[in-house]
Amino acid sequence: MRADLNKIYFKPESIFYIILGTFLVAVAVLFELEDVFEKIFIACGGIFSVIFGINKIRKTPVRKFFAEYSGNIEDIENSYMYGEKIFHREKFSDEYKFCGVNIGKYIVIYKNNNISAFEIGDISQVNRRILRKKYYGNGIYNGIRDEWYLDIFTNSGKRFIVQLDEFQTEMLYERLKIRYSEPKISRETISEFST
Repeated sequence: MRADLNKIYFKPESIFYIILGTFLVAVAVLFELEDVFEKIFIACGGIFSVIFGINKIRKTPVRKFFAEYSGNIEDIENSYMYGEKIFHREKFSDEYKFCGVNIGKYIVIYKNNNISAFEIGDISQVNRRILRKKYYGNGIYNGIRDEWYLDIFTNSGKRFIVQLDEFQTEMLYERLKIRYSEPKISRETISEFST
């Protein structure tokens, strides 16, 4: 589980920062520069770059989840290994937004910034939600786009919102609704204006 989630959250630019920083420190140490302040400036920039790259690797939601979760991690890892995985990735203006769900004895939900896990028996209600966005540019209607969400409510009062595509939402809803859902679909319309 840890290795799989680390692959999902891994960002290649962190390796770039580490290599760049190592190169800058090597340049500052190995080459003779006329000005001592240049040498110090390049070395400090390299050290800062290495530290920044290492922090990008260390501060992933995976490490935070394993450090903060108080339940039995081994049960969650076994459930993750033998569970069904649904993953959705979408590109929004040069950034990827993703959401994934793993269903086994535990449900593991991972999004861009966090990971959550709870037992499948803790589910009290499951609902589908369709968000219809209308896009306008310069006062002219440009189109419509539907976003599909699954709302999962637990017995402890927590609410988890999972954004997937239409077919993944239906599949997950059908899988979870057997014992836990009340039939309910809500439709929302949001108009977005862009200039």
